[in-house]
This record gives sequence, structure tokens and C-alpha cells, in this order.
Amino acid sequence: MRRTLAASAIYTAKRCSIHNALHIRSSALDAQVGNCISNRQALRHYHPSHICARAKGKSSRNRAPIKRDIGWLQKELSKGNVPEYATNPYRSGAAKKTAGGVRVVLDELKWPLDADIDERFAKRIRAVRLARFRRSDDARKRCAYFGISEKQFSEWSHRFSEAVLEEQIERMQPNFLIPLLIRSRVEGLDNYIVNQFFAYLEDSAPQLVKNIKYLREITDLRFPQEWAPGARKIQRRIIMHVGPTNSGKTYHALQRLQNTTLGVYCSPLRLLAHEVYSRMMSAGITCGLITGEDRRFPDYEALGINPKGYSSMGNPLTQIIACTIEMLPMQNYNVAVIDEIQMISDPARGWAWTGALLGLNAREIHLCGEPSAVPL
Repeated sequence: MRRTLAASAIYTAKRCSIHNALHIRSSALDAQVGNCISNRQALRHYHPSHICARAKGKSSRNRAPIKRDIGWLQKELSKGNVPEYATNPYRSGAAKKTAGGVRVVLDELKWPLDADIDERFAKRIRAVRLARFRRSDDARKRCAYFGISEKQFSEWSHRFSEAVLEEQIERMQPNFLIPLLIRSRVEGLDNYIVNQFFAYLEDSAPQLVKNIKYLREITDLRFPQEWAPGARKIQRRIIMHVGPTNSGKTYHALQRLQNTTLGVYCSPLRLLAHEVYSRMMSAGITCGLITGEDRRFPDYEALGINPKGYSSMGNPLTQIIACTIEMLPMQNYNVAVIDEIQMISDPARGWAWTGALLGLNAREIHLCGEPSAVPL
């Protein structure tokens, strides 16, 4: 009895191990078959004939993004051929998705080294980005700001692209684009193409861009020495008071301001301008206050005196004007005090100090600031 039970137990254990082994081999075989099937599908998906069939709309999966062989794209680019899908990977009627597919050739190919960026590479990249520019929604919106319609943009962008590819525009030639590609790559090239397109319209179709020339003139900041011709005609004396906080530099400048017949104090803060205004009025000096929130002038009738005159804005001329730097009235002065001159390097408000220093029509200008402002 014991021998029979032991034999049956051994037989059962062997049978189970054989079954498990067969099950494991079956699973491995199924996995291999599945891998072969998936590899076959992948090869069929990347086969050129299958790509052509899908491109012609013969496949039922015509709404999926077209996947292409990157090696074939490299060969086409080396020959100088730029396929259409390099800039628009989705066919007409397909959903414009951001994920999947070949968005731009530059996204898939590796960007070369700076030493390898030559005229041949610049020419190929120029063709790719020009085709992308013609289909760019951002470029259409920027043109719409100047009154250029969709139809006009399509027409003139096509003419612009043809002129560039025929090397008719000097600043769009490959030798001009090489430094730009090295410095800022395709992002800078896209902005450069838009700017050159507007310049092309100014020469070829000025009726479409009437306001661009005017906007460029009023926003041209290349020659600041020409901003204030009145200040350039007189000989100005500039005195700088340098020292730490509470060192008396502003006090000495205000003492000179009190002794003049027509002066101005430019403050970085409204409270400082109000403090100077109160000090001058308490000393019996006619003073005006001009800030973004407050405008005060002396009551000449109550004081029984007449103003020295009136400015171009109709305000009475006082002996002293205390104002914030942004509200500085541009008129003739004898003495001017600009406080906290080191703020001229501030990226947000430095423009006000720059405009005051360059444009103040005063024969004597006092600059008060920290020692860090001396190099400026």
C-alpha cells in the first residue's frame, strides 16, 4: 500500500512538472510569435510602398500621422530636396495634432556643430523655414495687426519665398544667415524671416504696410544723442554729488536749487517730491508739485503776487518745481536736481533717468547718487 501511494505521488509530480514545462514553452512560443507579428506590422508600416499607399488615401488608417524613415529624410536633405511633409506632416483634412508624426525635419535630425553650418546647410534650412512661414498662424496674426488679410498674406508670402529662393533678396542669402543660425538657430531665423517679409512689403507693396515705416521711426532708439536738440544746443554743466545715505549730498544740491530763479527737482518717489515741496513752501519759495496722483500750484491771489509766466501746458511758472522723474516737464531751467541717479541702470524705470539726463534743458544739472553710479 505504501509503495503504491509513493509511486502515484511520484507519477503525479512528474506529470505536473511536465505540464508546467509545456506551459512555459507554450507561453514563450506565443510571445515569440507575437513579436514576429508585431515586427512584421512595423516593417509593413515603414515599407515605402505602404507609405505611398497611405499617402494616396488607399489605406483605411488615412487619419493617422505619417511616420517616415529618418534615414530617407537625411538622404533627401543631402540631395537638396525638401519634401512637403517636412513642414506639414499631416495631410489635408487630417486633424492638426501636436504629438506624433514628423513635425519638422529639424526636430528629428541632429543639429550640426557650429563649424559644420555652411552655406549649403543654411540654404536647406532656409527653404524649410520659408515653407513653414507660409503656413504659420502666428505670422498671419502679426500681419493682420497691420491690416494684411489672409488672401494678401498668401499671395505676397508666395512671392517673397520665390524671391528668396531665387537669391533676389540680399539679406536672405545663405552667407547672411550663417551667423544667425550659429547664434540663435531656427528661433532667430523665424523672427528674421518675418522682419524681412515686412521689409519686402515696404519695397514691393507699400500700400499694404502704410504704418510700419512710421512705427519704426518713432521706436528707433539707436541714436539717443538726437532725442533732445534743445539740450544739445546749450553748454550744460553737470555736477555729481556722490556719497552714502544721509551724507548730505541731496541737501547741498537743494541749497543750490533754492538760490535759483527757475529750477526743478526730480525725485524717484512721490513722498520725496512732496517733502521738497513742503520745505520750499515753508521757506517762502513758490513751488509747484507734479506727480502721477497730485498737481499743486501756489495760490497767487492769496499770496498777492503774480506768476513769472505760464508754460506751454498753461501751468503758472513757479520758482521751483518738485516732481517725480516720470512727470518731468520738459522746459527751460537754470538749475536741475536729479536724485538717485544710480536708478538709470534699472531695467524697469531706467528710461526715465536716461530721458531726464539727456533731455533736460538746464544750464546746471546736479546728480545725486551712490558711488556705484560713477562708472555709469
